Amino acid sequence: KSFKRDRIYFFISIIAIAATLVVSLPSPKVRAAAETLNCDGNSRTISVGTYTDATGDQFSSGADLTLAQGSGSCTFTLTQLGNASAIELASLNIQSGVTLTHGGAVTTDGTYTKIELDVTGDVVVESGASIDVSAKGLVSNGGNAYGYGMYDGVIASSFGYASSHGSGGSHGGPGGSYTDFSFGAAVLTQYDSISNPIYPGSSGSWFTVLAKGGGVVRISAANVTVSGTIYANASTAGFAGEGAGGT
Repeated sequence: KSFKRDRIYFFISIIAIAATLVVSLPSPKVRAAAETLNCDGNSRTISVGTYTDATGDQFSSGADLTLAQGSGSCTFTLTQLGNASAIELASLNIQSGVTLTHGGAVTTDGTYTKIELDVTGDVVVESGASIDVSAKGLVSNGGNAYGYGMYDGVIASSFGYASSHGSGGSHGGPGGSYTDFSFGAAVLTQYDSISNPIYPGSSGSWFTVLAKGGGVVRISAANVTVSGTIYANASTAGFAGEGAGGT
């Protein structure tokens, strides 16, 4: 009798345990929205916001984004200040005939513009397409001998914080010094990280028209395929010191 009681108690305990099991199923994966912007031969300014259709000027954060030329080659200018977080996308495809750039640098202390993308999937720059932020870095300070440089992440144009009197702009290394000038040319000390740069290049210097530095392109993605081009070059300005390349 005691043996049968033990078996009954054992059987009941198993049922009690089984009754508490809960099965949890994974939530269905939500696909990113596929969004296309067509420029149709016209240069357009775009930003993160609410996507409407291919003719709109905004795209959604986290979208599978395609930049298409439509009926003709054109440039998309992304609005993104330097102190803003990276723009998140699921993927980015820049089609042939399209150039992606950012706005020119503003001269207010602490601000500049950039392209910084955090892409969970693929970035494709097709043949005939480009990301080009050349001469979109720090601008000239027309009217005096100083270009714009950076100091502790702040844009400045004064002695000690910028190249002057014909010297070249600095960035990861110091710009070239124009030693023949009687006033004594100044060279901005190099700034930014060599291995992980984040800032634009500084401008060259002279009394009037100055060369501009290169802008900023930072892309983190699962895969990047570039069949076209990516540029962040500086510009020249004749007799003036040349600008420094960007990021």
